[in-house]
Amino acid sequence: MDWFRLAAMVDRQMDRSWSEPVRLSFLVGGAVDQLRPAVEIQAILETFDGSQTDLDGGNSQSWQTRLVAGRARLRIHRAEHPTIMLAEGDAVKALARPGQPWFAVLSVNDRDDTHIVAELGEK
Repeated sequence: MDWFRLAAMVDRQMDRSWSEPVRLSFLVGGAVDQLRPAVEIQAILETFDGSQTDLDGGNSQSWQTRLVAGRARLRIHRAEHPTIMLAEGDAVKALARPGQPWFAVLSVNDRDDTHIVAELGEK
């Protein structure tokens, strides 16, 4: 079995197991982008709790830990959502989480084989 086919199978299983409903709100200069209406999709949303280790492998209260607070990563399956064009400045709402928190899109990597990966910050 070739590597790309195996990776696609693993990605599909991860998406089925870990995806949750999110709302993508597309913005331009902080205002709603009239050309890109908001959409609700299933995607993998990873949040980081601040317990990340520092560079030497230990847990600490250093600046690395404080920077992680309020950060998240969104993975959108490219084949299931081929028309989504997420950009820096857009917003993501976690619909299934308590309080339905909003996140700001800080950066987008659209070069992954199977997913669009967005780094998010607390909004």
